[in-house]
Amino acid sequence: MMYHVVLPSKVQKQLDKLPDKIAMQLETHLLALRMNPRPQNSIKLEGEESYRLKSGNYRIIYDINGHQR
Repeated sequence: MMYHVVLPSKVQKQLDKLPDKIAMQLETHLLALRMNPRPQNSIKLEGEESYRLKSGNYRIIYDINGHQR
């Protein structure tokens, strides 16, 4: 199953302001979430339905809508 990654416009604006190298690194991680929304290095946040994924000095906080494994 392939998931859709939806970036709110606020997030896209933040990505656009980053240096190209960092933005590409983050986008690579975001696109990889399409195939595996729960990679081994992701952490489920306590008390929430969100997950956290580290990418260098940045953290990607995301939700998964759809079928739960």
